[in-house]
Amino acid sequence: MKDNIKVKLMLDSLFIEQCKNPTVPTQIVKMIVQEESSKNPYAVNVNKDGKSFISFTPTNKNEAIKIAQSYINAGFSVDVGFMQLNSDNFASLNTTLEKAIEPCQNIFFASTVYYNFFKNTNKENPKIIRVKQSLSAYNTGSYELGFKNGYVAKYDKYFEDKYFRPILIKNLY
Repeated sequence: MKDNIKVKLMLDSLFIEQCKNPTVPTQIVKMIVQEESSKNPYAVNVNKDGKSFISFTPTNKNEAIKIAQSYINAGFSVDVGFMQLNSDNFASLNTTLEKAIEPCQNIFFASTVYYNFFKNTNKENPKIIRVKQSLSAYNTGSYELGFKNGYVAKYDKYFEDKYFRPILIKNLY
């Protein structure tokens, strides 16, 4: 059983490595996938007034597309897939809901959104601060609001020794 878990973790890492924006560390993507969708490739979250309104756990791509499209058509923004890519980003990424829900493309597009925030952080700040600011912006579009709403705090456990070795934090980018 223990060997099966190791193989699954290795496959998760290999899949992410193959799909992600190459400038974003695999560990960052793994954290976001775990926190955003609990590794559900078809997770759908509907937002209302900038906050989570209702979440769905579809079991297949077609069900996820149907749910997400119905809420988009009703004027809501939705977060989809492994990394909960927000539909407001589709146009700037030149993509569609159908492409954004594909697991590998979802990881690429969403990690690109994260990286675009990261590259605009102050390079003089410690990298861990830059990562946390980027997580805040990934969640809210603001480098500060994700700290206030508790989103960034959800990631603190990954920066503790038992989850994330400090040496890796030094070498994230």
